[in-house]
Amino acid sequence: MAWAETFSPWSIKLIGALELLGGLGLFLPPIVAFVPAVLTLLSAFGLAVMMIGAIVVHLRGKEAREGLPALVLLVFLILLIIGLFAVDRF
Repeated sequence: MAWAETFSPWSIKLIGALELLGGLGLFLPPIVAFVPAVLTLLSAFGLAVMMIGAIVVHLRGKEAREGLPALVLLVFLILLIIGLFAVDRF
């Protein structure tokens, strides 16, 4: 992956750790009763911000095709965020 050459190893590890924590935040609240449901919303929002960053990095590197998975994930995360707001408000 060409984008990895522009980031330090520390940054790549940080991105991976944040994505792992975001994934856990999406899946743990429905499974474990004592984990607050707001964690799902915060995780989805954080991952959406990261996917926007991933899309920007791929577009700057002229790797539009490699950015498509991030775009698809961003759409799913936005739908999740909208769904969580709709359920909580009504």
